Amino acid sequence: ADAYRRLRKSGHDEGVEVADESEGPTEPPTIAVAAAKGLERSSWIETLKNVTISGGLGRPTQRLGAASWLEPPPYEPLDVDKKAARAERAKSVAAIANADMLILMIDGAREDLSGDRRFLELWRESYQLLATLERPPLLALALEANDASVISPSRMERIRVELGLAANETPLLLSRSDARADSVAAALISAWPAVEHAHLVRHFHQLSQRSRAGRLYRQIRRQGRNLWKGWKGNAT
Repeated sequence: ADAYRRLRKSGHDEGVEVADESEGPTEPPTIAVAAAKGLERSSWIETLKNVTISGGLGRPTQRLGAASWLEPPPYEPLDVDKKAARAERAKSVAAIANADMLILMIDGAREDLSGDRRFLELWRESYQLLATLERPPLLALALEANDASVISPSRMERIRVELGLAANETPLLLSRSDARADSVAAALISAWPAVEHAHLVRHFHQLSQRSRAGRLYRQIRRQGRNLWKGWKGNAT
């Protein structure tokens, strides 16, 4: 807990001593970009990697290209009640278990978003079973059908409701011709402190698990030695 507080304060408050580097994560945060089958992700990931996060208050400036990026397996776009579709969603959610942020790309032209909704429901449910971890921030991106069409505000609101998004998770419209993705860059910059927080909590959770496993191993080893000594004493 003390290490967590020191790391959170490092670079934010003047005069605060920087924590020992060995206490902090050595790997960068992980961003997962999920989507249903048929939606192109790779080109948008390359665009988002160029977003620059300004450190401020003595913290370093970094490009999101330095983060670790995940493309989980795509899932069925419709919520069909088939074993194969359920397995695909479960595989996709399992692949992003260690992600510190989820970017969900949605085809704005597709009326039926039941597959995307079911994917998000399964993702949220996975964190209900992990009380020690916080659900990472979510950014939903609705892609225009083509360069000529524009998704109306009412349609965006329907997308938000259908996906069960909170007010602060309202999807952002992303034109396929927008190479800069300024609105997405602003959303990523705004969400980055929460991403770092999720990354740090996950890091300390992993440390605690290793410590717990180590303690258990030492206890078992000590118990084994005691049993062995007792058995030898009885045998003699």
